[in-house]
Amino acid sequence: MRNREYNYYKIYVQLCIVVFLICIPVFFVKAQKNKANSFQDKSFEKIWLSSQQEKLIISSSSQIAEDKTGFLSIQQAIKSLNFENSKEAKPNFGYTSSTYWCRFQIENATNNSQNRWLEIQYPLLDSVWLYEVDSAQNIIQVQLLGDKMPYTQREIKDADLIFVLNINPRKTTTYYMRCRTQGTMTFPLVLWQPQAFSEQTANDRFGFGIYYGIIVVMIFYNLFIFFSLRDRAYLYYVLTIASIALFQLAFNGLGFQYLWSNFYPFNDIAIPFSISCFSFISLLFARQFLHLKKLLPKTDKLVLVFVALIIIELSLTFFLPYKVMIKVSSITGVVATTLLFYMGVMSYRRGYKSAIYFLIAWSLFWLGILCSIFKGFGLLSTNFITTYAIQIGSALEVILLSLGLADRINMLKNQLAEKTITEKNQKIENEIRQRYLIESQNQKLEQLVAERTVDLEQKTIELQSQNQKITDSLKYAKRIQDAILPPKEERDTILENHFVFFKPKDIVSGDFYWISEHKKEQKIIVAAVDCTGHGVPGAFMSIIGNNLLNQIINEKNIFYPSDILEELHKGVRTILKQDYDSSSNLNTSRDGMDIALCVINREKHTLEFAGANRPLWIVKNGKFEEIKGDRRAIGGWQNEQKREFKTHSIDLNEEMNVYLSSDGYSDQFGGNNEEGKEQTSKKFMSKNFKKLLVDINNTERTSQNLETQCSTLEQVMEKWKGNEPQIDDVLVVGFAVSKG
Repeated sequence: MRNREYNYYKIYVQLCIVVFLICIPVFFVKAQKNKANSFQDKSFEKIWLSSQQEKLIISSSSQIAEDKTGFLSIQQAIKSLNFENSKEAKPNFGYTSSTYWCRFQIENATNNSQNRWLEIQYPLLDSVWLYEVDSAQNIIQVQLLGDKMPYTQREIKDADLIFVLNINPRKTTTYYMRCRTQGTMTFPLVLWQPQAFSEQTANDRFGFGIYYGIIVVMIFYNLFIFFSLRDRAYLYYVLTIASIALFQLAFNGLGFQYLWSNFYPFNDIAIPFSISCFSFISLLFARQFLHLKKLLPKTDKLVLVFVALIIIELSLTFFLPYKVMIKVSSITGVVATTLLFYMGVMSYRRGYKSAIYFLIAWSLFWLGILCSIFKGFGLLSTNFITTYAIQIGSALEVILLSLGLADRINMLKNQLAEKTITEKNQKIENEIRQRYLIESQNQKLEQLVAERTVDLEQKTIELQSQNQKITDSLKYAKRIQDAILPPKEERDTILENHFVFFKPKDIVSGDFYWISEHKKEQKIIVAAVDCTGHGVPGAFMSIIGNNLLNQIINEKNIFYPSDILEELHKGVRTILKQDYDSSSNLNTSRDGMDIALCVINREKHTLEFAGANRPLWIVKNGKFEEIKGDRRAIGGWQNEQKREFKTHSIDLNEEMNVYLSSDGYSDQFGGNNEEGKEQTSKKFMSKNFKKLLVDINNTERTSQNLETQCSTLEQVMEKWKGNEPQIDDVLVVGFAVSKG
């Protein structure tokens, strides 16, 4: 079977090669014939005009001359050029930089003026001048047309170039036509009666209408399938059809007539641009349609390189001359088509059956092109099929490729169905195996779970016992910590109107407050301290801090706030051995505390404050004032030679409420229970805490009674926190200070 298929491919490839080799000598011989017969005797043949003639092919009755300079005027051309007779109905001089002149005489044999339309059946000439001269070679009239001219300047609105000739009765009129173009130099001339031309155009437009109707239907149909399936092959196919349609519109002039007539510079690049687009998109379509990456990976890489070169070519189309880009794009089209045939044959050989649609479609398209070429060289007669061979071939290609896409989808569905069935069977087998495995393991697991349950219950009892012991120890530690804090009775004797809002995160706390009175010195010292950590580590640090404050103030009688903080800093570093560079104190090198400490001096009627990373807040007469502490902590690393703190002094000339705190209140997360707000947990923030202090001082019920303020702070905290856990110890100390 594989040998038979291989023989089919071999025959197909050989046939393509034979057709190609036959075409080369035919073109060569025909070209030589054109060259030999293009110019014959110099006798000037008149074109006789009668009222019964509807159509006259006058190219073969004209004389042609080549202007290699390209700059001769009409007078210079008449005098210096050597006009030769042409017997070709469709003179074709290929790509040339020369200007060609055509001369013909029309004699009106009737007694009436004759109105005729001169059609150039090739719409891609850049510029064509038609001169009407009299017997004395004086210019009577000049007309100018071409695809470089705005379409609106045409007297006869048609895709082809049409000149209007008014020929007087019983008179011979001589015409000179000057043609320039960067593309193919060909100018088949036909003289029409206007009514006959309109009838012929209507028939032509009917054929074009059928063709473009098929194109439009296939575009919308496959575009709908693309949006339904999201298969890129359909998108590339739609773009391939569109590029074919763009080429046809540019080649037959209908695009210039109906689409871009107001943008005539595009008409100059439409053909090379559409050919390059067709090569680019058709290769992408072939990659997707033929599964090239999977079936022919090496060829796929070659195609990608070629596609990248075509992208560069597309950009150059807008900058390089037409005569350069039309040759480059034509070569690109030949190479791309060769690649397409090769990919189709090789994909079919690799077992991809839908590639047969691809090969037949491209074969029909090329057959249409060959028919058109053979008709142009006179090897085939002119009829409906040869006239519209390219359109018929491309339409059949479009339809067959659409069928190929449908077959591709069916094949993919079948493969998917087979894969699904295989996977389902495999899944059932795996489930059966797993079921047996699970049942055998369940018995082992049940026995193991029973054993582990007994062990777990025993471990739970042990953990509960240990947890109870730890909890009892922490409660005892709390009693010790509470014992070192000033009791409420002592606080009330020192500060008449005050509160302490103290809420540890755990049983014991790293925050503590320190209050002491020295009647002899007439001074009251109040401090709010936030030690590193919380729980047991924080509690140890709080004991160290409490003892150091007792030594510094009560034993050493140091009362100046900045001096107190400096001594406290030295003490912490000494106790925690932070002055030594050893690995044993690395874990304690950052331990320390933040503190806000103030001294009420009754003798001087001042309040002196110093802070380490903590501020002092004052509210008096409803106004809020903040005194910031130094941005350095007590203990920890010390880069400076001596850590110094600043003392701030406030005159007690009016009543005020003073507040000291740790950062636990403002750092608490919550807010999810506030009505009308998004359910996102966030910090209370320092600015909201300050606003809260101002608010409770502006309320008549709480402005004078600080214990009531404490209740308000607690209520606000509980409402804010909601179901969120407490993240840190909370300490707020507030007291009232009177004048003098």
